[in-house]
Amino acid sequence: MGTTFRITGVDIDFFKTIVLEGIYLEDLRKDTLLYADELRVNIGLLSLMNKKVTVNLIGLEDATINLYKAQGDSAFNYAFIPAAFASSDTTAKDTTASPWTFDLEEVNLAKVKLTFQDEDQGNDLRLSLSELDIDLKTLGLQDQYAKVNSIEVDGLKAYFAQTKAESDSLVATAAETAKLDTLTGAVKKAVADTLDEQFASKGDTVHSAFNDSGWRLALGELNFRNTDLKYDVVDAKPAAKGMDFSHLSIEDLLLQISDVAVDSMILPWS
Repeated sequence: MGTTFRITGVDIDFFKTIVLEGIYLEDLRKDTLLYADELRVNIGLLSLMNKKVTVNLIGLEDATINLYKAQGDSAFNYAFIPAAFASSDTTAKDTTASPWTFDLEEVNLAKVKLTFQDEDQGNDLRLSLSELDIDLKTLGLQDQYAKVNSIEVDGLKAYFAQTKAESDSLVATAAETAKLDTLTGAVKKAVADTLDEQFASKGDTVHSAFNDSGWRLALGELNFRNTDLKYDVVDAKPAAKGMDFSHLSIEDLLLQISDVAVDSMILPWS
């Protein structure tokens, strides 16, 4: 791949669990793209007999991920990875053969840090978490219907800053929204403004695509614990009153949501 990539240890348990230790990958500028103390993948061997790859667990521990696109660059620093594995084989593939399918049952991340910087767009995200556990019934790739039993998030710290002119429209919206005295009013306006960008009028009723991706989601439970969230539009002046959408901060968030369903649907708004 034209850069440094190394693994300090490989362990295979019972022919179904692969553990990679000391993973280190640099980008083309010799900066750290990825470091992980351990990557664990557990594969259900019995499913292979039915031409199905079922990953029982993907676990990542003590990891640092740095993604960025410098000013003037056309791609992010990870773009060389898919390019390195792109196939140059032009041989026609047999489309009549029964395809393999893929599914995933659990994802566990522990002590993970992520930075995402886009200097052209002026976006800067810094994120860390103590633990993320996702328990899935099915990823639902074939019918685009993901069914998730639970998502547990603990110790999430996220900071997102906008520094470029693209944030001007948000500043203008924030200035208008700040005139509202209540959180309820601010949320209603924010939702209405978002839907206004998608709607098509039909008589006196506005029809808006709530989810036009084709994907559906069923989620049993979502839990956030010990979570801090912060958002800033850099250099934006604080709002004189009401909600300041240019400078938001939430600390020690504890949130539990149950029985979530997201479907492809059209919402009527009068």
